Amino acid sequence: MSSTEKFDQAVETVNGTYHSLELRGVYTWKHAIYFMNLSKEIKDVVLYNGMLLEVEDFDDFFEAIVQYLKHQRNATVIFIRCPYLTEAFDPQFKEFVDNRTTFTVMFIDGITIVYHQSNL
Repeated sequence: MSSTEKFDQAVETVNGTYHSLELRGVYTWKHAIYFMNLSKEIKDVVLYNGMLLEVEDFDDFFEAIVQYLKHQRNATVIFIRCPYLTEAFDPQFKEFVDNRTTFTVMFIDGITIVYHQSNL
């Protein structure tokens, strides 16, 4: 069974309230968004290397992140640790999030950080 199949199974079984989310292994960006929205108490998210995200899906991923940030009242920070993302990802993502939310995007040592200034 592939890792994405394991995440497909987890979608069917994971539930409850949690405050932190860390995803590792091979998973789709849709898995990440699903688990980010599963609990309304999530404060911090870490998406580790392994997230499958193609250039043609950038806009859909960006929109899903914006919707998450707008509706997740406890959200404080998202770390995206996927160094294989193209150079086009960072500026497009920053512009999309900065212009449509009250969150800020910055980049440190290959990590994309989305944070709400008042919460840090």
